[in-house]
Amino acid sequence: MLNQLLKLYRKHRTKTPLEDFTTEVFVGLLNLEEDIKNKFLYDFLKLPKSEYLLKTQMQYSLKDDKDCIVDFVIESKDIICFMENKVNSKEGYRQLERYGKVLKTYAENGYETRLFYC
Repeated sequence: MLNQLLKLYRKHRTKTPLEDFTTEVFVGLLNLEEDIKNKFLYDFLKLPKSEYLLKTQMQYSLKDDKDCIVDFVIESKDIICFMENKVNSKEGYRQLERYGKVLKTYAENGYETRLFYC
């Protein structure tokens, strides 16, 4: 978690966006505390039991469209979830629409997909 926060600081130097900071802290906590992670995934998000990988700041390329960077990705062998975390900011240009395009590609390949917007 600390390495991810340091990368954010180095990337932005003068101002680290609060949105990215809170995402890294939250996902870092989930990765450190298995019980909290399980309660979040299974009790709060209602995801089926599986082995999930939690990733942050994932970039996805879109053909004929602007690429997108998803704050928080939850992925198993057959489920992928995008979570967009907003802190004192608004949705970017067609942001959720572009996320939907990426998720549609996953769905066409047999994944169950979900999009969470916080």
